[in-house]
Amino acid sequence: MNKKIGLFLPYFGKFPNYFRLWIKSVAINPEIQFILITDQNLTATLPSNLRVIKKEFKDIQRLIKDKFNKLDISLDSPYKLCDFRPAYGYIFDNLIEKYGLDYWGFCDPDVIWGRISEFLKKKSFYEKNYDKVGYLGHFQFFSVKEKMLFTEIIDDEKFRNYKYVFTHKYAYHFDEEIGIGLIAKKRI
Repeated sequence: MNKKIGLFLPYFGKFPNYFRLWIKSVAINPEIQFILITDQNLTATLPSNLRVIKKEFKDIQRLIKDKFNKLDISLDSPYKLCDFRPAYGYIFDNLIEKYGLDYWGFCDPDVIWGRISEFLKKKSFYEKNYDKVGYLGHFQFFSVKEKMLFTEIIDDEKFRNYKYVFTHKYAYHFDEEIGIGLIAKKRI
């Protein structure tokens, strides 16, 4: 059971009123690192598996624009970050290395977690070498060797082409089954 998983959650603006429940549910999953990147101050006692990185949205915009410097990135609001989630392995590669992760992923702040490791045990995750777990935007993670999966082009659909999605204002839900889910299904 030594596979190290880290889930990224960039969140900007006021936390929802149920966010304390999310933090409590993080605490019951000590085998998973949750990496919260936010502009908010957290005053409560936090579980040891919750890493809080204080950043402004403009810092993340700059980081993403620097990572994709050949593209004219469209990232005007935090909501658009959902389209960039499949690229977090590339965008936050320094944090993946810093925390020694074997798997990286993303999650939503409105998911109140049960014991994730119990689910993973039932799926023999710890015995097998999965490249990807999950297919919806609220919770997915990938092997570190799949940092660039999002760059795969599988068909002519614009909403499955990261260059198109990352350079247009509309939210294409690239983190969902119709985006990275189909790309992974075709390739992995």
